[in-house]
Amino acid sequence: MYGRDGELAQLNKDRNDSSLSKFVRSQADKAHNKISEQMKDQKLMRMRLELINAARAQDNVAQDKIQKRMRAYTKEDRETGL
Repeated sequence: MYGRDGELAQLNKDRNDSSLSKFVRSQADKAHNKISEQMKDQKLMRMRLELINAARAQDNVAQDKIQKRMRAYTKEDRETGL
């Protein structure tokens, strides 16, 4: 399993693994929650899809523009606390 779904599956496994330290489980929980929120964000997911398509087309200019838009968008989220 690859991509975000694979990451979520692994993080879910790690955060429920009692053999791992509490710190590692806590970090896995935080990462799981962050990725889950990102996947629910439709605008961010559209930009990710655009970035994937630009990478497949080997369009470096478009990739740079999309990455800048994504950074600006996620920065706005951090500033507003949403």
